[in-house]
Amino acid sequence: MRPDRRLVALQLAAGLAICGFGWGTSLAGVEPVRGYWFDFVWAGYILAGDAVVWRGAGRSLLHGGGWRVVALFALSAPLWWAFEIANWRLENWKYVGTAIYGGQAHVLLKTLSFVFVLPALVTSRDLLRSFVRFPHPPAVRLPSWTTPVLVAVGLVSVPLLYVFPDQTYPLVWVAPLLVLDGVADLRGRLTGLAHHPDHGIPEGDQVGRHGDAQAPLNVFALLREGRAGPVLLIAVAGLGTGILWELWNWGAVPHWDYRIPYLGFLPVFEMPVIGYLGYPPFALVADAFVRTVLGGRGGLSEEPVTDLGEGGSRVAHPVTN
Repeated sequence: MRPDRRLVALQLAAGLAICGFGWGTSLAGVEPVRGYWFDFVWAGYILAGDAVVWRGAGRSLLHGGGWRVVALFALSAPLWWAFEIANWRLENWKYVGTAIYGGQAHVLLKTLSFVFVLPALVTSRDLLRSFVRFPHPPAVRLPSWTTPVLVAVGLVSVPLLYVFPDQTYPLVWVAPLLVLDGVADLRGRLTGLAHHPDHGIPEGDQVGRHGDAQAPLNVFALLREGRAGPVLLIAVAGLGTGILWELWNWGAVPHWDYRIPYLGFLPVFEMPVIGYLGYPPFALVADAFVRTVLGGRGGLSEEPVTDLGEGGSRVAHPVTN
């Protein structure tokens, strides 16, 4: 059933108003509210984007998400704090203007801002899915040793990031995905072997049993099975979300500045243009993190709410159902 248009219009108007208020007071330098621009713009974005998805799909993150909506907000700050802690060594970005909060209050206020990260990514994913259908790229026949090697690379990246921060910092956006999704892939392969009556079949056939509800969903399996359309969707949604992050950060107080060794040229807003390449893998890391913590298939990649039963695995979306 389609939602009442008046309710959709009300939510959309409220979201746009809140977002506009946050960005407008930030650009105009209205004190003291300009210091809280991040919370306003992203709360408004989530409300407005959700209204568009709700109108088109009949359900959305905020309308049918159940307990997983609360989980997304709760997991969001711990996820980003992990990157903040890594940045204490990498020093790729720093916050400017947080003194307006006074004392240690900026830690609590930053944490409050971080709770919008995961819901914003989910909103971007479903909003993009409302207008664009990403085809599945061809299947990639990965050798059997690929996943263990990638997990090992992810684990080795941790000491490398600490010892050689200026040379290895891009790994911070890739290593968590290699470990989280690599482990999920290995679990899925073991599950497929345990449930398949013929353990002697070729490995390429063994590992493709992700229709089994017990088999964890992961990027490597989707690539191998030729069902990686959701991976492209999440990556592009992550890039779009990142562009908005940098747009609204530009000229704001407080804001963050970047230090990108060797590649800190051609800034677009505050971010050097090459730095935007970090947003797609970050979105995939967020997806893997959600699936790991909440268990099972879940995450951002399984059947966006706007799929409306067409294509894919036809499994009800666990985040919004």
